[in-house]
Amino acid sequence: MGRIGRLVVALVLGVGIVGWVSPLSPVPNEIGSAPTAQNSLALVGTAEQDGVSLTLFGYVTHAAGLDDALLFGQGTDPFQERSEATARLTFFASATITSRAVHENLFTTLATGEVTFHFSEEPTGADFGEPRSFSEGEEVASFRATLQNVINVQRPNEAVETTTGEMTQTGADTFMLEGDRYRLGAGDNAYRVILTGQGTRTEPTIPRSTVVFAGTASLVSARGGGALAAGRERAHKKDGGGRVLAYIGIGLGAVALVVSLVALSTARRRTGS
Repeated sequence: MGRIGRLVVALVLGVGIVGWVSPLSPVPNEIGSAPTAQNSLALVGTAEQDGVSLTLFGYVTHAAGLDDALLFGQGTDPFQERSEATARLTFFASATITSRAVHENLFTTLATGEVTFHFSEEPTGADFGEPRSFSEGEEVASFRATLQNVINVQRPNEAVETTTGEMTQTGADTFMLEGDRYRLGAGDNAYRVILTGQGTRTEPTIPRSTVVFAGTASLVSARGGGALAAGRERAHKKDGGGRVLAYIGIGLGAVALVVSLVALSTARRRTGS
C-alpha cells in the first residue's frame, strides 16, 4: 500500500473514531417535584372498594415543572377537552384496607398499597368505566402508599370522603415528550397526598363503594437514599465515565483527522497531484 493509500486509511479511521462516540445524553427535566409543601401534582380520579380491596385510578392535571397543556393531547381545549380520554399522564393504584374504626357517622380506614404512573405522548383514551385503561402506556414512576380514609356519612349509602397519606417513590424512568426528556420525581421522594370526594355505597354487606375524587400531592422529603438513589448514582458514575471516554474519543478523532489531512496535503504537493 502506497503512502497516499495509508493516509486515506488513517483518514477513514479518524472519521470512524468520531462517528463511534455516542452522543452525550442530556439530563432529563424533573417534573412533579415542587419545593417542599407546594403542590407537586394535581390529580383527578375514582376509587373503587370491594371488601378490603381498593383500586384507585385517574389522571394528572398538573405537574410542577411542566406546562399543564403538555399533560394533554395537542390542541386540547383547556375548558372543554381536558379529561381522562385526552390525558397523557395517568395513574393506577391497588391497596388493601388493614383496619377500620367507627365513631358515630364517621368511618376511618387505613390502607397500604402500590401506585404507578403511566405516560403516553399519544393519549390512550382512558375510560373511567375501564379501570385498567389507566395503566396503559409506559410506566414512568412507582410508589409505595399508606392512606387514611375518613368517610363522613351524610345519608344512607352517601358520604363525603377525605383521604390523606404518604407516597414514597420506588422507581422513576425517563420519557420523551415533544422532543424533550423528562422524569417524574426522583430518589426516595416522599409526598403528602390529600384527596377529597363524593362516595356512594353500592353494596352494604361486602361492602362495595365508589368514590370520585380530586386532590394534590406535595413533596415533603427529597431523601435521595435507598435503592433508587443508589441506582441513579451508579448510572451517574457510569454516564460520567462514558462522558470521559467520549471526550477522549472526540479528541483522538480530531487529532487523527488533522494529522491525516495535513499529511495528505503534503503528499499531494510532493507528487504534484
